[in-house]
Amino acid sequence: MKINEFLKEELKLELHPDKSRTIPLSKPIPFVGFRVFYHYKLLKKFNRRNLQRKLKKFCQDFIENKIGYDDIYESMQGSFAYIGHANNYLFGRKLAKNIENKFPNKVSSIEINRCLKILKSLKNHNL
Repeated sequence: MKINEFLKEELKLELHPDKSRTIPLSKPIPFVGFRVFYHYKLLKKFNRRNLQRKLKKFCQDFIENKIGYDDIYESMQGSFAYIGHANNYLFGRKLAKNIENKFPNKVSSIEINRCLKILKSLKNHNL
């Protein structure tokens, strides 16, 4: 192979025959919970199911007053950040809509504080 020749001649490196392989660009490479394709990456199905299970567990705990909405909000923000690293926009929208349906009219104190900061900075700029 040309790659092996280049590595041997130019860089004086050698690939391990059992640990390296050449795969077509059309196949994904699994990496830290993502399936990485040539032009995009997706979450693994296992991780998508895990996020949905996590939300279901949060709903049960919220109904039983074991957890507050702020804790759920923080955890789901982390999940959305994780989803944001992949090309899973539709899954993120579906998850957000699911949260809105399960927790109608709930607003996190984190979000309220963020809005208050914005309003305060706007008020200071208009002086």
